[in-house]
Amino acid sequence: MGDISEHLKREEIQCRCGCKSIVRINTMIDLFEAIREEYGHPIMVNSWYRCIRHNKHVGGTFGSLHMTGRAMDIRPHANDLKELYKACEKFAPPGLGTYPEKGFIHVDIGNRYQRWVMRNGKHVFLFG
Repeated sequence: MGDISEHLKREEIQCRCGCKSIVRINTMIDLFEAIREEYGHPIMVNSWYRCIRHNKHVGGTFGSLHMTGRAMDIRPHANDLKELYKACEKFAPPGLGTYPEKGFIHVDIGNRYQRWVMRNGKHVFLFG
């Protein structure tokens, strides 16, 4: 049981650099819970909100939606990336990208419809 929502704890959505900053956007939390229910298994959060300093440290892009709390990187239970992707796609978030080599999916609520996969360190855009 989480303290932010049924399946989310504060430490999962706050910046991971140690500053403990947080941006709480209910639309993102609701999307996470919908994906979690559809997927039917626990989902681990790699990254949610990032302060500017932490975003730079992890190699995040300039203007990353993580810096506004409108993006999350999530990992599936038991490394079932394909099933988690299907659960995400059902809710048609504007941004949806897979990172199969790193085992996670990026979901965002930005203002551009994009689909991509990261292959050999390069983004391959399917839409966007």
